[in-house]
Amino acid sequence: MKSLIIASCCLSLYLPLQVLAETRTWSGSVDRLWNNAENWNPIGVPQEGDDVIIPQIKVNKVVIPVIITEDMPKLNSLNITGTLMTSNWVTAVRADTITINKNGILTCGAAFGSDESSNRVWVVCRDITVASGGSISADNRGYKRLHGPGCPGPGDADGYVYRGASHGGHGAGGHYFAKTVPQPKIYGDAETPLDPGSGGNYTGSSGSASGGGAILIEASGTITVNGTITANSTTSGFGTSSAMGAGGSICIRCKHFKGNKGSITAEGACGRNAWDGGPANKSQSYSGGGGRISIKYDPSEQEDGDISNMKISAAPGTLYNPFHDEKGTTYYRSCVVADKYWTHADMGTLWFTDNKPVTDSEGMTISGQLVYTNRFDFSTLNVTSGHFRFAAEETVVNVHGDMNIQGINTRVEFGGSEAATNRLMTTDIRAYKPWTLNVGGNLTIQDGARMDVRSAQTNGTDVAGCYVNVAGDMKILSRTPGEVVTLDKKYKSENTSVYCFSDRINGGSPLFKVGSLLVEENTFFSASRHGFASGSGEKMHNDVGINLYGVWTPIGLGPGGGVGNNPGSVYAGGSHGGRGAYNGSATMYDDPLWPTLAGSGGSGRFTSVRAFGGGVIHVKADRSIIVNGTISADGESRGNSWIGGGAGGSILLECRKFSGAETGVLSAKGGNGSGSGTDRVGGGGGGGRIAVWTGKPWQDNSKLSHCTIKEEPFLAKNATEQFLGTVTVNGGIDVQNPTVAAGQGGVGTIKFIDYLGKPGLTIFIQ
Repeated sequence: MKSLIIASCCLSLYLPLQVLAETRTWSGSVDRLWNNAENWNPIGVPQEGDDVIIPQIKVNKVVIPVIITEDMPKLNSLNITGTLMTSNWVTAVRADTITINKNGILTCGAAFGSDESSNRVWVVCRDITVASGGSISADNRGYKRLHGPGCPGPGDADGYVYRGASHGGHGAGGHYFAKTVPQPKIYGDAETPLDPGSGGNYTGSSGSASGGGAILIEASGTITVNGTITANSTTSGFGTSSAMGAGGSICIRCKHFKGNKGSITAEGACGRNAWDGGPANKSQSYSGGGGRISIKYDPSEQEDGDISNMKISAAPGTLYNPFHDEKGTTYYRSCVVADKYWTHADMGTLWFTDNKPVTDSEGMTISGQLVYTNRFDFSTLNVTSGHFRFAAEETVVNVHGDMNIQGINTRVEFGGSEAATNRLMTTDIRAYKPWTLNVGGNLTIQDGARMDVRSAQTNGTDVAGCYVNVAGDMKILSRTPGEVVTLDKKYKSENTSVYCFSDRINGGSPLFKVGSLLVEENTFFSASRHGFASGSGEKMHNDVGINLYGVWTPIGLGPGGGVGNNPGSVYAGGSHGGRGAYNGSATMYDDPLWPTLAGSGGSGRFTSVRAFGGGVIHVKADRSIIVNGTISADGESRGNSWIGGGAGGSILLECRKFSGAETGVLSAKGGNGSGSGTDRVGGGGGGGRIAVWTGKPWQDNSKLSHCTIKEEPFLAKNATEQFLGTVTVNGGIDVQNPTVAAGQGGVGTIKFIDYLGKPGLTIFIQ
């Protein structure tokens, strides 16, 4: 009884001292500051345990934000329909439960310089819900232009050096990016991203160059995202002579993660291309690289359907190309293939606890480099939108059933863990160790989708630089080119395609092992321009940098790299199956019956011009290969001065039966070079090599005496088993001197080999 009396006394003493929780509503009657007691109803700054309501208050139709500059006491609840803005890096929003309603915004202060007080959105709670129409935003609230670890530095006085800012992915760059200024670098941590995005070196009169900001959400319970969480660098206009900002960081930690039709993005800003003006045209604005997103949760808490129809994107900014309609109105459409004088920005990184956001949820759009593991196991994989890359070294992707890549906005990449931004004109995305894709069922690419296969370098022990193994059928299916709306203008989408990239220094190439292969009409299975790199022999406009060898040299890479005298008058084409023009000392290489090597690069004078060799298409099919579309490994052509064309690459097809319609194409042509009148010449690249094996599977101990070898397709008894298309391995020309025989690259080789198998044992009985 005594202990009960003591406890009662203690309780009675405690209650009068307890501050009762209040429900306080923002009025903003005095100013915008959270810590001004007069701004609240009832009067008083919110204290720990309070329930706080922030309604939307407008003055002259402009929403007035609530600004908090100090760490918030832990509230019981925070309900936002207006705008709450935090200031300073250490200011946290703290509450047991947080609800951001439709039109509600949680944001932070403006962009900042490297030596200025920084801002971010930092949330500490048990549960938080971002309702449809509500948002957490740090758009353009990272580093200001010319600031940040991934800023490309200022352009020179002539306006030549502009490059989009980098963060999780590299920024886009033009033809004069190798400067004495610091190179933009990829930075930050993919697993725990906390860094803001860097600003670009924007100098124009319109547009935006600030990077995306940083968002950190730490919840001990559930995070529900039906609205938006964004840390983008956005494009408000297309300035000239400029480079745009990189995406920022979004770091989410919780026990349970949910979302339906929500969006989480840390994207780079879009740029504008004006390449029709030629290499001297400086009116370019280059897009920023993607940021970093990390979402971690307790897998045991997740249920089927928790995540559906969401967009999670660390995409880079798109590079837009201006064009004019019949009325003279200027529109911008997305450039789909890097060309001439610029290169695309790259995706940022995505880090997930498991694969649920990628495939086990309905209607997901995923964009970014998947770096959270190098081992993926899917029952099936159906990708209908988004753009992501399996980027970790030595990745193994196992799809036990069917894999389907579908849709005009869909792209899946394999390989590429590093992007070097100071190597020639095109950013060098490389894989350093072989990776493998295993599909237990069928692999189908269709409806305008794209699949990229980027090989690692080989080390003498690997047969190939990467492996695609498909137990069933690999099908590249056609579609009627549709119309895509970009910035209010329609344009034709590209066809369904599979692109194969050889390592441009080492020459390592992909190997496909499939049950059968079908390449339908109006589709592409291409390694064109994706072989050995071209040379780069001279600095331009006092640029300083390195090329792929670490020294400036006009000689193309590869066994038959084009040679040149620099500065001089001759730039030879690369060689392979045929000799590159003006490349008399080069040795043709590779086995005509078993070609597995990439084409060599042409000789080049400037960093602003390139002509890579063709890559390698090598397919082993247990059954048939049907080619009604295009399989190509052409060398790269250039119409610019002082460059030799790239050599054609290799196409090696092995199957029981080979056929194709008149629309089918096998091509390993040499690329065109370009001189300048008669005083400088640029030789055409030599043709590549094509070999098609049919009949019984070839074995190492088989003899060619058991084969029939021709230089044209076999005519089968059954017309459906014939290849009726075209096969070409012609050399390129010097486009400035097209009729001069000396400028034409040599023809490559074509071999059709039918292997009937070893003769059996014959027994004579008398």
